[in-house]
Amino acid sequence: MAIKCIFTGGGTGGHVYPALAVIKEFLKRHDGAEVLYIGTGGIESKIVPENGIPFKMIKASGHSRKSYLPVFREAACLWSAVGEAKKIIRDFRPDFVFGTGGYVSAPAAIAAKLSGVPVFLHEQNAYPGLANRLINCFARRTFTSYEAAGSRFLFKATIKLTGNPVRREIIEAGAAEAFEFFGLDPSKKTILAFGGSIGASSINRSVASMIEEFADSRSGLQIIFITGDRDYASYKHLQDSKINKNNCLKLFAFLDKIYYALKISDIVICRAGATTLSEITAGGNCCILIPYPHATDNHQYKNAMALKENNAAFVIDDASLNATDELKNMVIKLLGDEKLVEATRKNALSMAMPNAASLICDEIEGSLLTGQGVKK
Repeated sequence: MAIKCIFTGGGTGGHVYPALAVIKEFLKRHDGAEVLYIGTGGIESKIVPENGIPFKMIKASGHSRKSYLPVFREAACLWSAVGEAKKIIRDFRPDFVFGTGGYVSAPAAIAAKLSGVPVFLHEQNAYPGLANRLINCFARRTFTSYEAAGSRFLFKATIKLTGNPVRREIIEAGAAEAFEFFGLDPSKKTILAFGGSIGASSINRSVASMIEEFADSRSGLQIIFITGDRDYASYKHLQDSKINKNNCLKLFAFLDKIYYALKISDIVICRAGATTLSEITAGGNCCILIPYPHATDNHQYKNAMALKENNAAFVIDDASLNATDELKNMVIKLLGDEKLVEATRKNALSMAMPNAASLICDEIEGSLLTGQGVKK
């Protein structure tokens, strides 16, 4: 009988894309395997079906760290979500459940445990989130992207450092097809600026200001600017011919094929989400990181520092982003110092673990073969 598996994780692309990378690797190895994805109405409800993966939605909500007043409501919501997930698991009968974090992972993983289904877990960040710290208590394997994450889990015997799975396109995309996709000039320097799957207003404001200033002074520069859906309308004016001279600006609300942008970018300006950093290191990009200051347990700052300490990235504090010219000055410095850019790219590439999806599938297969996970 073909192997059947459930994947779960969501809320941001940082949880979804690693899951998709493992799914694609698993399907490549197991022709005829059946995959189902459990998520909420978040970004996963759009991305997963677009990748041809069957999707089931449950109602789940995150934990409020600001007040303990909603705790009973949260507990009731969690129990209800566990019930929904148990029904999906009972009907689908998976051989294992694989979670990548986000609040939807907890009810799906708990439902799997209650149903006697092996649970595998992947943590993308240097500092694990609450849901993954809980799931680690009963997961058969806990895969991590950073060695530092291991010390934050209670059950360390199950931990395996694999890196963060990235889409094969990050590594395999060609520069020529990428330039053609955007209609950009290979002879010019290219900057990519984005704020993650939902955008970042502070980065958008700073980059927009820089674009307007550079439009007159730097004809040999082109910019790919991804604003996020929320802010896109506020920056459409940048495409006007008075600013966007020579069609050097490519503006997007969202770009699923961001691997094309990473492939041709000399400098990347972005947040420090774990999946973003894994894609940057896998592609050997020189990046300026602006960690999201309100991330849970300040994990984006810790992610960014892991690169900075290896001279693999530059870091700017979000609080100073719109109050100073630090970002603009750093971009100007890098544009004028190709040796520094190249050294940073090499250091980033040295931190990459491009075979993460393969390592994870090896571990899952080995565990299922030695355990009772595979249906007879």
